[in-house]
Amino acid sequence: MFEEVSPKPNKNLLKSSFIALSIIGSFYFAAYFISSANSSLIPFDFKYNLEIEEFRSFISRYNKDYKTEEEFYHRLKVFIDNLSYIRFFNSQGQTWYMGINQFSDLTHEEFSRAHKNKIIIPDQSVSDITEEFVAPNLQIPRSFDQRSYGCVSPIRNEGSCSAPWAYAAVGTIEGTWCDVGHGLTDLSVQQLIDCSDLYGNKGCNGGSIINAYNYVMKKGITSEQIYPTTGTQGVCNTAKEKQVLVSLASFARILANNSYAFEVGILSAPVAAYVEAIGAGWQNYKGGIISSNCGTDLDWAVLAVGYNLANSLPYYTCQNSWGTDWGEAGYVRISIVDGAGTCGIQMSASFGVY
Repeated sequence: MFEEVSPKPNKNLLKSSFIALSIIGSFYFAAYFISSANSSLIPFDFKYNLEIEEFRSFISRYNKDYKTEEEFYHRLKVFIDNLSYIRFFNSQGQTWYMGINQFSDLTHEEFSRAHKNKIIIPDQSVSDITEEFVAPNLQIPRSFDQRSYGCVSPIRNEGSCSAPWAYAAVGTIEGTWCDVGHGLTDLSVQQLIDCSDLYGNKGCNGGSIINAYNYVMKKGITSEQIYPTTGTQGVCNTAKEKQVLVSLASFARILANNSYAFEVGILSAPVAAYVEAIGAGWQNYKGGIISSNCGTDLDWAVLAVGYNLANSLPYYTCQNSWGTDWGEAGYVRISIVDGAGTCGIQMSASFGVY
């Protein structure tokens, strides 16, 4: 597992941060609560303190609402710590870079608690992709992107209900359905969250892409319009569940630890893949091609929609479920390497079959 890069302490930043915290005091906090646009009344004297100004913009952009003075100052300190880490990382000449996003007022421990243990990795030996699918003499294009064919739904934002397994499963089912000529339809992630518990899933508390396939193969799945996302797990709405729009015939696992098989899989459909993502790197990811700061302890799921072998650093393009403010408008690029793959992306991947 790769080690996280630890930033060197920035004594000047740390000193200025605590000076700012002590000087702003009660007036700053009062202004924060008096204003309906909480970030707009920071005293003029501090408008040119870069860290404070960044925090002001952050509060406004993400509609943050801190209920107590203690929480407010705590979040300001966490934000400044994260900003220091981001600046340090970006100075190291990596193939990717970090930036401010909706998670920037969370410690890494808080981010991890909110997103860790949300997937169940099934037995790798079942239903492996056939040898015919990965025929070694198959010529594949140097680059390919399912989005160019209109078979990838817009970025979703899971909010407080972390169910990456459901978003990845729905993404590949949508893409496969589209690829065989039915057009792109937004299917119901909420149905999987609410209704697939008897298939081994636990809604917002964890689940398996394979379990999701098994549910859809048996029950089918309706549209997002009929069974919309709520941001929480509820009781299964059986009336909506019965309004089946799409059924799945089967699914295919991609041969593990094989980049060529993964690439061929993407040619067939968007690929649901497990990755190691719940680290400080992904928490702060803003753009570029991830090639470091993650290992193979699979803890998240994404939807691989494209690849590029012609780039000097080959990469997969993957859709995440953290909204368009995260990463590259909701997407992340992951470098292609042999074996398990960067962040373990080639260890356990699959797609739906009709």
